[in-house]
Amino acid sequence: MYDAPSDVEDFLSPPWMERKRVRYDYTNSLAFMVGEEHGVPYEELKRYAGDSQHILEEFRQKEEKGELGFTQLPSTVEYREEVSRFLLKAKGKFDYLVVLGIGGSALGLVALQEALKPEAKMPCTPPSSRVFPALYVVDNVDPSLVSSILNSIDLERTLINVISKSGSTLETLANFLIFRSALIEAVGYPNHSRHIAVTTTMGEGYLFELAQKEGYQLFGIPRNVGGRFSVLSPVGLLPAGLIGIDLTELLAGAQYMKELCQSRPSMENIPFLSAVIQHLLDTRKGKGIQVFFAYSSLLRGLARWYQQLWAESLGKRLNRHGEEVFCGQTPLVSIGTTDQHSLLQLFGEGPNNKSITFLEVSHLPGQLTIEEAPSPHEITDYLKGKSLQEVLLAERRATELSLTSNARPNTTFILPEVSPFTLGELIYLFELQTAYAGELYRINPYDQPGVEEGKRTAYALLGRRGYREKQREIEKRLPSKRYII
Repeated sequence: MYDAPSDVEDFLSPPWMERKRVRYDYTNSLAFMVGEEHGVPYEELKRYAGDSQHILEEFRQKEEKGELGFTQLPSTVEYREEVSRFLLKAKGKFDYLVVLGIGGSALGLVALQEALKPEAKMPCTPPSSRVFPALYVVDNVDPSLVSSILNSIDLERTLINVISKSGSTLETLANFLIFRSALIEAVGYPNHSRHIAVTTTMGEGYLFELAQKEGYQLFGIPRNVGGRFSVLSPVGLLPAGLIGIDLTELLAGAQYMKELCQSRPSMENIPFLSAVIQHLLDTRKGKGIQVFFAYSSLLRGLARWYQQLWAESLGKRLNRHGEEVFCGQTPLVSIGTTDQHSLLQLFGEGPNNKSITFLEVSHLPGQLTIEEAPSPHEITDYLKGKSLQEVLLAERRATELSLTSNARPNTTFILPEVSPFTLGELIYLFELQTAYAGELYRINPYDQPGVEEGKRTAYALLGRRGYREKQREIEKRLPSKRYII
Protein backbone atom coordinates (compact mmCIF):
# COMPACT_ATOMS: atom_id res chain seq x y z
CA MET A 1 0.00 0.00 0.00
CA TYR A 2 1.17 3.54 -0.71
CA ASP A 3 0.89 6.60 1.51
CA ALA A 4 -1.59 9.14 0.16
CA PRO A 5 -0.42 12.65 -0.68
CA SER A 6 -1.62 15.50 1.51
CA ASP A 7 -3.28 17.70 -1.11
CA VAL A 8 -4.82 17.49 -4.57
CA GLU A 9 -1.72 18.82 -6.37
CA ASP A 10 0.38 15.99 -4.94
CA PHE A 11 -2.25 13.50 -6.07
CA LEU A 12 -1.54 14.56 -9.63
CA SER A 13 2.25 14.21 -9.42
CA PRO A 14 3.43 11.80 -12.17
CA PRO A 15 5.47 9.31 -10.06
CA TRP A 16 2.67 8.77 -7.55
CA MET A 17 0.00 8.47 -10.23
CA GLU A 18 2.00 6.00 -12.28
CA ARG A 19 2.19 3.66 -9.28
CA LYS A 20 -1.59 3.88 -8.95
CA ARG A 21 -2.48 3.48 -12.63
CA VAL A 22 -5.07 0.87 -13.63
CA ARG A 23 -3.78 -1.36 -16.43
CA TYR A 24 -5.53 -3.49 -19.04
CA ASP A 25 -4.36 -6.88 -20.35
CA TYR A 26 -6.28 -7.97 -23.45
CA THR A 27 -3.88 -10.69 -24.63
CA ASN A 28 -6.37 -13.53 -24.14
CA SER A 29 -9.06 -11.85 -26.23
CA LEU A 30 -6.91 -12.18 -29.35
CA ALA A 31 -7.17 -14.91 -31.96
CA PHE A 32 -3.62 -16.19 -31.50
CA MET A 33 -4.56 -17.20 -27.93
CA VAL A 34 -8.12 -18.55 -28.28
CA GLY A 35 -8.45 -19.15 -32.03
CA GLU A 36 -10.10 -17.10 -34.78
CA GLU A 37 -13.56 -18.51 -34.11
CA HIS A 38 -13.60 -16.97 -30.63
CA GLY A 39 -10.87 -14.33 -30.55
CA VAL A 40 -10.19 -11.09 -32.42
CA PRO A 41 -7.24 -11.10 -34.86
CA TYR A 42 -4.83 -8.36 -33.78
CA GLU A 43 -4.70 -6.75 -37.22
CA GLU A 44 -8.50 -6.67 -37.35
CA LEU A 45 -8.55 -5.01 -33.92
CA LYS A 46 -6.03 -2.39 -35.03
CA ARG A 47 -7.95 -1.72 -38.22
CA TYR A 48 -11.32 -1.43 -36.48
CA ALA A 49 -9.93 0.79 -33.71
CA GLY A 50 -8.28 2.99 -36.34
CA ASP A 51 -11.47 3.22 -38.39
CA SER A 52 -13.33 4.20 -35.20
CA GLN A 53 -10.83 6.90 -34.23
CA HIS A 54 -13.39 9.50 -35.32
CA ILE A 55 -15.53 8.50 -32.32
CA LEU A 56 -12.72 9.59 -30.01
CA GLU A 57 -12.34 12.91 -31.81
CA GLU A 58 -16.09 13.61 -31.85
CA PHE A 59 -16.33 12.64 -28.19
CA ARG A 60 -13.54 15.04 -27.23
CA GLN A 61 -15.23 17.85 -29.13
CA LYS A 62 -18.51 17.23 -27.29
CA GLU A 63 -16.58 17.10 -24.02
CA GLU A 64 -14.93 20.47 -24.70
CA LYS A 65 -18.35 21.98 -25.42
CA GLY A 66 -19.70 20.65 -22.11
CA GLU A 67 -22.26 18.40 -23.81
CA LEU A 68 -21.30 15.29 -21.83
CA GLY A 69 -22.17 16.07 -18.25
CA PHE A 70 -20.52 13.09 -16.54
CA THR A 71 -17.11 14.01 -18.00
CA GLN A 72 -17.21 17.34 -16.15
CA LEU A 73 -17.77 15.82 -12.70
CA PRO A 74 -14.14 15.00 -11.75
CA SER A 75 -13.15 18.66 -12.07
CA THR A 76 -16.35 20.31 -10.77
CA VAL A 77 -15.05 21.89 -7.56
CA GLU A 78 -18.39 23.33 -6.44
CA TYR A 79 -19.92 19.92 -5.71
CA ARG A 80 -17.01 18.84 -3.54
CA GLU A 81 -16.99 22.17 -1.68
CA GLU A 82 -20.77 22.12 -1.15
CA VAL A 83 -20.61 18.60 0.25
CA SER A 84 -17.56 19.44 2.40
CA ARG A 85 -19.40 22.36 4.03
CA PHE A 86 -22.28 20.06 4.94
CA LEU A 87 -19.90 17.40 6.30
CA LEU A 88 -18.45 19.95 8.72
CA LYS A 89 -21.93 20.97 9.83
CA ALA A 90 -23.08 17.37 10.29
CA LYS A 91 -19.95 16.10 12.05
CA GLY A 92 -20.75 14.27 15.27
CA LYS A 93 -24.50 14.77 14.99
CA PHE A 94 -25.53 11.43 13.48
CA ASP A 95 -24.86 7.79 14.33
CA TYR A 96 -26.84 6.40 11.38
CA LEU A 97 -27.09 7.36 7.72
CA VAL A 98 -30.08 6.01 5.79
CA VAL A 99 -29.87 6.46 2.02
CA LEU A 100 -33.13 6.10 0.11
CA GLY A 101 -32.51 5.52 -3.59
CA ILE A 102 -32.57 2.88 -6.28
CA GLY A 103 -30.50 2.03 -9.37
CA GLY A 104 -27.99 4.77 -10.10
CA SER A 105 -29.02 6.56 -6.90
CA ALA A 106 -27.77 3.65 -4.78
CA LEU A 107 -25.42 1.29 -6.63
CA GLY A 108 -22.56 3.78 -7.00
CA LEU A 109 -22.56 4.54 -3.29
CA VAL A 110 -22.66 0.82 -2.44
CA ALA A 111 -19.66 0.29 -4.76
CA LEU A 112 -17.68 2.95 -2.90
CA GLN A 113 -18.76 1.82 0.54
CA GLU A 114 -18.07 -1.89 0.04
CA ALA A 115 -14.63 -1.18 -1.44
CA LEU A 116 -13.44 1.63 0.82
CA LYS A 117 -15.50 1.52 4.03
CA PRO A 118 -16.78 -2.06 4.45
CA GLU A 119 -17.07 -1.47 8.19
CA ALA A 120 -19.79 1.15 7.59
CA LYS A 121 -22.34 -1.65 7.01
CA MET A 122 -21.13 -3.70 9.97
CA PRO A 123 -22.06 -1.48 12.93
CA CYS A 124 -20.88 -3.96 15.55
CA THR A 125 -19.38 -1.17 17.68
CA PRO A 126 -21.60 1.04 19.85
CA PRO A 127 -22.50 4.44 18.32
CA SER A 128 -20.46 6.30 20.94
CA SER A 129 -17.22 4.68 19.73
CA ARG A 130 -17.83 5.17 15.98
CA VAL A 131 -16.16 8.04 14.12
CA PHE A 132 -18.59 7.90 11.18
CA PRO A 133 -22.26 6.89 10.99
CA ALA A 134 -23.35 3.36 10.15
CA LEU A 135 -24.80 3.16 6.63
CA TYR A 136 -28.11 1.64 5.58
CA VAL A 137 -29.01 1.74 1.87
CA VAL A 138 -32.70 1.20 1.19
CA ASP A 139 -32.92 0.29 -2.49
CA ASN A 140 -36.05 -1.85 -2.47
CA VAL A 141 -39.67 -1.57 -1.36
CA ASP A 142 -39.46 -4.90 0.44
CA PRO A 143 -41.33 -4.35 3.75
CA SER A 144 -39.07 -6.83 5.56
CA LEU A 145 -36.01 -4.74 4.65
CA VAL A 146 -37.58 -1.40 5.56
CA SER A 147 -39.06 -2.58 8.86
CA SER A 148 -35.80 -4.26 9.93
CA ILE A 149 -33.89 -1.00 9.38
CA LEU A 150 -36.50 1.07 11.23
CA ASN A 151 -36.18 -1.36 14.14
CA SER A 152 -32.36 -1.14 14.10
CA ILE A 153 -31.74 2.61 14.22
CA ASP A 154 -32.27 5.50 16.61
CA LEU A 155 -34.12 8.05 14.47
CA GLU A 156 -33.11 10.86 16.82
CA ARG A 157 -29.49 10.21 15.73
CA THR A 158 -30.25 9.47 12.05
CA LEU A 159 -29.73 11.45 8.85
CA ILE A 160 -31.91 10.44 5.90
CA ASN A 161 -30.53 11.20 2.43
CA VAL A 162 -33.27 10.74 -0.18
CA ILE A 163 -31.94 10.61 -3.75
CA SER A 164 -33.95 10.82 -6.98
CA LYS A 165 -32.94 12.65 -10.14
CA SER A 166 -36.54 12.99 -11.32
CA GLY A 167 -37.86 13.65 -7.84
CA SER A 168 -40.69 11.22 -8.49
CA THR A 169 -39.13 7.73 -8.36
CA LEU A 170 -41.92 5.44 -7.16
CA GLU A 171 -39.87 3.19 -4.86
CA THR A 172 -37.85 6.05 -3.37
CA LEU A 173 -40.92 8.16 -2.61
CA ALA A 174 -42.76 5.19 -1.08
CA ASN A 175 -39.85 4.52 1.30
CA PHE A 176 -39.34 8.23 1.98
CA LEU A 177 -42.93 8.74 3.08
CA ILE A 178 -42.61 5.81 5.50
CA PHE A 179 -39.31 7.03 6.97
CA ARG A 180 -40.57 10.63 7.14
CA SER A 181 -43.62 9.59 9.16
CA ALA A 182 -41.47 7.54 11.53
CA LEU A 183 -39.01 10.41 11.86
CA ILE A 184 -41.72 12.96 12.69
CA GLU A 185 -43.11 10.59 15.31
CA ALA A 186 -39.63 10.25 16.85
CA VAL A 187 -38.38 13.86 16.83
CA GLY A 188 -41.48 15.95 16.18
CA TYR A 189 -42.48 17.85 13.07
CA PRO A 190 -40.54 21.07 13.89
CA ASN A 191 -37.24 19.15 14.20
CA HIS A 192 -37.60 16.55 11.44
CA SER A 193 -36.17 18.76 8.66
CA ARG A 194 -32.74 18.74 10.37
CA HIS A 195 -32.60 15.00 9.72
CA ILE A 196 -33.31 15.04 5.96
CA ALA A 197 -31.07 15.86 3.00
CA VAL A 198 -32.51 15.71 -0.52
CA THR A 199 -30.44 15.09 -3.65
CA THR A 200 -32.40 15.82 -6.82
CA THR A 201 -32.53 17.98 -9.94
CA MET A 202 -32.66 21.61 -8.87
CA GLY A 203 -35.69 23.65 -9.82
CA GLU A 204 -38.04 20.84 -10.77
CA GLY A 205 -39.81 17.74 -9.48
CA TYR A 206 -41.79 16.81 -6.40
CA LEU A 207 -38.80 16.29 -4.10
CA PHE A 208 -37.32 19.69 -4.94
CA GLU A 209 -40.63 21.42 -4.23
CA LEU A 210 -41.09 19.51 -0.96
CA ALA A 211 -37.53 20.27 0.17
CA GLN A 212 -38.08 23.97 -0.51
CA LYS A 213 -41.33 23.94 1.44
CA GLU A 214 -40.04 21.93 4.42
CA GLY A 215 -36.54 23.41 4.60
CA TYR A 216 -34.61 20.21 3.87
CA GLN A 217 -30.95 20.50 2.91
CA LEU A 218 -30.79 20.40 -0.91
CA PHE A 219 -28.07 19.05 -3.21
CA GLY A 220 -28.33 19.24 -6.98
CA ILE A 221 -27.88 16.60 -9.67
CA PRO A 222 -26.76 18.08 -13.02
CA ARG A 223 -29.54 17.92 -15.60
CA ASN A 224 -27.19 16.46 -18.23
CA VAL A 225 -25.97 13.58 -16.02
CA GLY A 226 -28.02 10.38 -15.95
CA GLY A 227 -28.45 8.44 -12.73
CA ARG A 228 -26.09 5.59 -13.60
CA PHE A 229 -23.37 8.13 -14.52
CA SER A 230 -23.87 10.26 -11.39
CA VAL A 231 -21.75 8.63 -8.68
CA LEU A 232 -19.14 11.44 -8.84
CA SER A 233 -21.85 14.07 -8.30
CA PRO A 234 -23.54 14.78 -4.92
CA VAL A 235 -25.47 11.53 -5.51
CA GLY A 236 -22.38 9.60 -4.43
CA LEU A 237 -20.17 12.29 -2.91
CA LEU A 238 -22.50 13.29 -0.06
CA PRO A 239 -23.13 9.86 1.49
CA ALA A 240 -19.57 8.71 0.69
CA GLY A 241 -18.16 11.73 2.50
CA LEU A 242 -20.47 11.19 5.46
CA ILE A 243 -19.07 7.68 6.03
CA GLY A 244 -15.49 8.94 5.79
CA ILE A 245 -14.37 8.31 2.21
CA ASP A 246 -11.71 10.74 0.96
CA LEU A 247 -13.52 12.68 -1.77
CA THR A 248 -10.44 14.62 -2.88
CA GLU A 249 -8.55 11.41 -3.61
CA LEU A 250 -11.58 9.82 -5.28
CA LEU A 251 -12.05 12.74 -7.68
CA ALA A 252 -8.30 12.99 -8.28
CA GLY A 253 -8.31 9.39 -9.51
CA ALA A 254 -11.16 10.13 -11.89
CA GLN A 255 -9.44 13.30 -13.11
CA TYR A 256 -6.22 11.35 -13.71
CA MET A 257 -8.04 8.79 -15.86
CA LYS A 258 -9.76 11.62 -17.74
CA GLU A 259 -6.45 13.33 -18.53
CA LEU A 260 -4.85 10.01 -19.44
CA CYS A 261 -7.59 9.26 -21.96
CA GLN A 262 -7.47 12.71 -23.52
CA SER A 263 -3.88 12.20 -24.62
CA ARG A 264 -3.94 8.57 -25.81
CA PRO A 265 -4.62 7.24 -29.34
CA SER A 266 -7.18 4.48 -29.85
CA MET A 267 -4.87 1.48 -29.31
CA GLU A 268 -3.48 2.95 -26.06
CA ASN A 269 -6.75 4.31 -24.67
CA ILE A 270 -8.06 1.80 -22.12
CA PRO A 271 -11.76 2.82 -22.08
CA PHE A 272 -11.91 3.02 -25.86
CA LEU A 273 -9.94 -0.14 -26.64
CA SER A 274 -11.84 -2.20 -24.06
CA ALA A 275 -15.13 -0.96 -25.57
CA VAL A 276 -13.95 -1.93 -29.05
CA ILE A 277 -12.90 -5.41 -27.87
CA GLN A 278 -16.22 -6.11 -26.14
CA HIS A 279 -18.13 -4.79 -29.15
CA LEU A 280 -16.21 -7.04 -31.55
CA LEU A 281 -16.50 -10.08 -29.26
CA ASP A 282 -20.25 -9.51 -29.08
CA THR A 283 -21.06 -8.63 -32.70
CA ARG A 284 -18.49 -10.77 -34.56
CA LYS A 285 -17.69 -13.64 -32.20
CA GLY A 286 -21.10 -14.26 -30.61
CA LYS A 287 -20.10 -13.33 -27.05
CA GLY A 288 -23.42 -11.84 -25.99
CA ILE A 289 -22.62 -12.21 -22.28
CA GLN A 290 -19.83 -10.40 -20.46
CA VAL A 291 -18.85 -12.04 -17.17
CA PHE A 292 -17.47 -9.41 -14.81
CA PHE A 293 -15.24 -11.56 -12.58
CA ALA A 294 -13.96 -9.46 -9.67
CA TYR A 295 -11.27 -11.15 -7.59
CA SER A 296 -11.95 -9.43 -4.28
CA SER A 297 -15.02 -9.31 -2.10
CA LEU A 298 -14.33 -5.58 -1.76
CA LEU A 299 -15.33 -5.16 -5.42
CA ARG A 300 -18.70 -6.91 -5.30
CA GLY A 301 -20.52 -3.57 -5.15
CA LEU A 302 -18.47 -2.16 -8.01
CA ALA A 303 -19.38 -5.20 -10.12
CA ARG A 304 -23.10 -4.66 -9.45
CA TRP A 305 -22.77 -0.95 -10.31
CA TYR A 306 -21.03 -1.89 -13.58
CA GLN A 307 -23.76 -4.41 -14.31
CA GLN A 308 -26.39 -1.64 -14.29
CA LEU A 309 -24.16 0.78 -16.22
CA TRP A 310 -23.43 -1.68 -19.05
CA ALA A 311 -26.90 -3.28 -19.25
CA GLU A 312 -29.09 -0.20 -18.99
CA SER A 313 -26.89 1.88 -21.30
CA LEU A 314 -26.43 -0.63 -24.11
CA GLY A 315 -29.52 -2.86 -24.03
CA LYS A 316 -31.58 -1.05 -26.66
CA ARG A 317 -34.24 -2.03 -29.18
CA LEU A 318 -33.65 0.93 -31.52
CA ASN A 319 -30.50 2.55 -32.86
CA ARG A 320 -30.04 6.29 -33.40
CA HIS A 321 -31.81 6.01 -36.78
CA GLY A 322 -34.91 4.39 -35.28
CA GLU A 323 -34.08 0.95 -36.71
CA GLU A 324 -34.70 -2.18 -34.64
CA VAL A 325 -31.36 -3.67 -33.58
CA PHE A 326 -32.05 -5.35 -30.20
CA CYS A 327 -28.43 -4.87 -29.18
CA GLY A 328 -26.53 -5.13 -25.94
CA GLN A 329 -24.17 -7.48 -24.15
CA THR A 330 -25.57 -9.01 -20.95
CA PRO A 331 -23.29 -8.38 -17.94
CA LEU A 332 -23.05 -11.13 -15.33
CA VAL A 333 -21.43 -10.51 -11.94
CA SER A 334 -19.07 -13.12 -10.50
CA ILE A 335 -16.77 -12.92 -7.48
CA GLY A 336 -13.51 -14.83 -7.25
CA THR A 337 -12.77 -17.22 -5.77
CA THR A 338 -16.35 -17.76 -4.58
CA ASP A 339 -17.91 -18.33 -7.99
CA GLN A 340 -15.19 -20.71 -9.14
CA HIS A 341 -17.29 -23.17 -7.14
CA SER A 342 -20.64 -22.23 -8.68
CA LEU A 343 -20.29 -20.76 -12.19
CA LEU A 344 -16.83 -21.63 -13.50
CA GLN A 345 -17.91 -25.06 -14.76
CA LEU A 346 -20.45 -23.34 -17.03
CA PHE A 347 -17.95 -20.68 -18.14
CA GLY A 348 -15.33 -23.27 -19.05
CA GLU A 349 -17.38 -26.05 -20.66
CA GLY A 350 -20.84 -24.60 -21.31
CA PRO A 351 -21.87 -22.58 -24.39
CA ASN A 352 -18.96 -20.48 -25.67
CA ASN A 353 -21.06 -17.31 -25.77
CA LYS A 354 -19.28 -15.33 -23.07
CA SER A 355 -16.33 -13.02 -22.73
CA ILE A 356 -14.73 -12.89 -19.30
CA THR A 357 -13.54 -9.62 -17.76
CA PHE A 358 -11.30 -10.18 -14.75
CA LEU A 359 -10.67 -7.54 -12.11
CA GLU A 360 -7.40 -8.21 -10.26
CA VAL A 361 -5.99 -6.34 -7.25
CA SER A 362 -2.22 -6.55 -6.80
CA HIS A 363 -2.16 -5.53 -3.13
CA LEU A 364 -5.16 -6.09 -0.86
CA PRO A 365 -5.47 -4.92 2.77
CA GLY A 366 -5.38 -7.39 5.63
CA GLN A 367 -2.35 -9.47 4.69
CA LEU A 368 -2.58 -12.84 6.44
CA THR A 369 -0.02 -15.64 6.31
CA ILE A 370 -0.98 -19.32 6.48
CA GLU A 371 0.57 -21.12 9.44
CA GLU A 372 1.84 -24.68 9.62
CA ALA A 373 -0.81 -27.41 9.85
CA PRO A 374 -1.10 -29.44 13.10
CA SER A 375 0.88 -32.24 11.45
CA PRO A 376 2.83 -32.45 8.17
CA HIS A 377 0.72 -33.52 5.21
CA GLU A 378 1.03 -33.15 1.45
CA ILE A 379 -2.46 -31.60 1.32
CA THR A 380 -1.37 -28.60 3.42
CA ASP A 381 2.45 -28.46 3.28
CA TYR A 382 2.55 -26.35 0.10
CA LEU A 383 0.41 -23.65 1.74
CA LYS A 384 2.72 -23.00 4.69
CA GLY A 385 4.13 -19.47 4.66
CA LYS A 386 2.00 -18.27 1.78
CA SER A 387 -0.29 -15.28 2.19
CA LEU A 388 -3.99 -15.30 1.34
CA GLN A 389 -3.14 -12.64 -1.27
CA GLU A 390 -0.81 -15.14 -2.98
CA VAL A 391 -3.52 -17.80 -2.93
CA LEU A 392 -6.11 -15.40 -4.38
CA LEU A 393 -3.81 -14.26 -7.20
CA ALA A 394 -2.81 -17.84 -7.99
CA GLU A 395 -6.47 -18.87 -8.15
CA ARG A 396 -7.28 -16.01 -10.52
CA ARG A 397 -4.31 -16.83 -12.72
CA ALA A 398 -5.29 -20.51 -12.77
CA THR A 399 -8.85 -19.59 -13.78
CA GLU A 400 -7.52 -17.36 -16.56
CA LEU A 401 -5.24 -20.11 -17.88
CA SER A 402 -8.01 -22.71 -17.72
CA LEU A 403 -10.50 -20.53 -19.60
CA THR A 404 -7.92 -19.56 -22.21
CA SER A 405 -7.01 -23.19 -22.85
CA ASN A 406 -10.73 -23.82 -23.48
CA ALA A 407 -10.82 -21.00 -26.07
CA ARG A 408 -12.78 -18.65 -23.81
CA PRO A 409 -11.73 -15.04 -24.56
CA ASN A 410 -10.86 -13.00 -21.49
CA THR A 411 -9.34 -9.68 -20.50
CA THR A 412 -8.04 -8.32 -17.17
CA PHE A 413 -8.15 -4.93 -15.50
CA ILE A 414 -5.29 -4.75 -12.98
CA LEU A 415 -5.55 -2.45 -9.93
CA PRO A 416 -2.42 -1.83 -7.86
CA GLU A 417 -4.65 -1.54 -4.76
CA VAL A 418 -8.17 -0.70 -3.63
CA SER A 419 -8.13 2.99 -2.68
CA PRO A 420 -10.23 6.11 -3.35
CA PHE A 421 -7.81 7.00 -6.16
CA THR A 422 -8.07 3.67 -7.98
CA LEU A 423 -11.86 3.56 -7.48
CA GLY A 424 -12.06 7.03 -9.03
CA GLU A 425 -10.00 5.77 -11.96
CA LEU A 426 -12.20 2.71 -12.46
CA ILE A 427 -15.48 4.57 -12.19
CA TYR A 428 -14.49 7.11 -14.82
CA LEU A 429 -12.89 4.40 -16.99
CA PHE A 430 -16.05 2.28 -17.03
CA GLU A 431 -18.34 5.25 -17.61
CA LEU A 432 -16.21 6.29 -20.58
CA GLN A 433 -15.99 2.70 -21.86
CA THR A 434 -19.79 2.47 -21.77
CA ALA A 435 -20.25 5.79 -23.56
CA TYR A 436 -17.79 4.72 -26.29
CA ALA A 437 -19.56 1.36 -26.63
CA GLY A 438 -22.82 3.22 -27.21
CA GLU A 439 -21.23 5.00 -30.17
CA LEU A 440 -19.89 1.70 -31.53
CA TYR A 441 -23.37 0.15 -31.32
CA ARG A 442 -24.82 3.39 -32.73
CA ILE A 443 -27.38 3.66 -29.97
CA ASN A 444 -28.11 6.24 -27.27
CA PRO A 445 -26.35 5.02 -24.10
CA TYR A 446 -27.91 7.71 -21.91
CA ASP A 447 -31.63 6.84 -22.04
CA GLN A 448 -33.67 3.86 -20.78
CA PRO A 449 -36.99 3.68 -22.65
CA GLY A 450 -37.63 0.11 -21.53
CA VAL A 451 -37.39 1.13 -17.88
CA GLU A 452 -39.69 4.11 -18.44
CA GLU A 453 -42.38 1.83 -19.90
CA GLY A 454 -42.22 -0.33 -16.77
CA LYS A 455 -42.63 2.77 -14.61
CA ARG A 456 -45.74 3.88 -16.51
CA THR A 457 -47.26 0.42 -16.14
CA ALA A 458 -46.58 0.43 -12.38
CA TYR A 459 -48.16 3.88 -12.04
CA ALA A 460 -51.28 2.60 -13.81
CA LEU A 461 -51.51 -0.53 -11.65
CA LEU A 462 -51.21 1.58 -8.50
CA GLY A 463 -53.89 4.02 -9.64
CA ARG A 464 -51.82 7.16 -10.19
CA ARG A 465 -53.85 10.06 -11.57
CA GLY A 466 -53.45 10.56 -15.31
CA TYR A 467 -52.82 6.89 -16.12
CA ARG A 468 -56.40 5.71 -16.71
CA GLU A 469 -55.73 5.12 -20.41
CA LYS A 470 -52.74 2.96 -19.49
CA GLN A 471 -54.97 1.01 -17.09
CA ARG A 472 -57.40 0.27 -19.93
CA GLU A 473 -54.54 -0.83 -22.17
CA ILE A 474 -53.32 -3.24 -19.47
CA GLU A 475 -56.81 -4.64 -18.94
CA LYS A 476 -57.10 -5.43 -22.64
CA ARG A 477 -53.78 -7.30 -22.58
CA LEU A 478 -54.63 -9.47 -19.59
CA PRO A 479 -55.34 -13.12 -20.50
CA SER A 480 -58.91 -14.35 -20.05
CA LYS A 481 -57.55 -17.44 -18.32
CA ARG A 482 -54.41 -18.02 -16.26
CA TYR A 483 -52.48 -21.29 -16.06
CA ILE A 484 -51.09 -21.71 -12.56
CA ILE A 485 -50.19 -24.99 -10.85
